Amino acid sequence: MIPLSSGETRVPQLHEFLIAMELVSPAAVAYWSAVNHHGMTEQIPRTVFVATNHHVQKSIRETLGVNFQIVSVQPRKFFGIEKDWINEQPFSITDKEKTIIDGLDLPKYVGGVGEISKALAQSWQELNEEKLREYAVKIGNTAVGKRLGFLMEALGLGNPEILRKTLSFGAGFSPLDPTLPKRGKYSRRWGLLINAEVSR
Repeated sequence: MIPLSSGETRVPQLHEFLIAMELVSPAAVAYWSAVNHHGMTEQIPRTVFVATNHHVQKSIRETLGVNFQIVSVQPRKFFGIEKDWINEQPFSITDKEKTIIDGLDLPKYVGGVGEISKALAQSWQELNEEKLREYAVKIGNTAVGKRLGFLMEALGLGNPEILRKTLSFGAGFSPLDPTLPKRGKYSRRWGLLINAEVSR
């Protein structure tokens, strides 16, 4: 479809999220793109991040002048997806809670744990804490629950103690932000190496 707003050039105006739905199947707008769409950051990512539940050979694609990063996740991690609409056309996107959890699972796709920390603080009143706890366990990465609990405690949000009782702690320490150098203090309470600053 070519809308009248295209003018005399008649250039199709198709939203990048709708394009994303055609690149891979199943697909869900996720990570930094979802953080931005949900209004949890003012940062506008230059790349559209798309999650799918199977391996794709070409993870970075350019289509109609837009860069797309396709992130392949294990099928068990492909959940927490809702439908949204642009110009009466549907697309799939991770819900707010799953967007936070995904960011804690793979911080490199959201600009680091610092960005998720801000998103968590900014959107806390709109989040379902019970769903966050459920997703943190369901995603199957013990570091996610530890990161979430630490951030909740550091930011004074919700009841991190309830989450802590559901987690299983191994002998090692997970980095708070795996994208940063492994330097900092150790938190035995959360089994984390605190190598990133936390701010609202």
